[in-house]
Amino acid sequence: MSKVFDLPPKDWEVLKPRLENSVLRERFGVDEKNKAIISRIIKETKEAGYIKLSDENAAPKMRRYIPYWA
Repeated sequence: MSKVFDLPPKDWEVLKPRLENSVLRERFGVDEKNKAIISRIIKETKEAGYIKLSDENAAPKMRRYIPYWA
C-alpha cells in the first residue's frame, strides 16, 4: 500500500501538486479582496525557485504551480 494512504486526509493536500491563487487564499483565510497578497507570495516563491508553472502556455487565470522538483 502507498504511503499516501497511510497519511491522515488533511496531509494529502500537501502531496497534491495543485497550487493556485484561490487555493492559497482558502488555506490562509485571505479574503477575495486581498488576493494581491497571495499573488505576491506566489510570485516571490516562483522567483525563489521553490515552485514552477505546470503549463508554461496557460493563460494567467488558468495558471497552476507545482513544486520545483516535480
